[in-house]
Amino acid sequence: MRIAVEVDLLQPLKGKVEMQDETYNVEYEGLPTVCYNCRCVDHYIAACPLLRGLKNPA
Repeated sequence: MRIAVEVDLLQPLKGKVEMQDETYNVEYEGLPTVCYNCRCVDHYIAACPLLRGLKNPA
């Protein structure tokens, strides 16, 4: 299934959603820099501040 939605990029992205007692993984298309560790849109996982021991993601 594929749907288009508008998301608030100031909030962390969700990796899963539940609908009618079913859990679905979410894949994001068209976002240039997405960190799948902290789910923020402004860096890749290789540059994630959480993985480097910093407290707040950039």
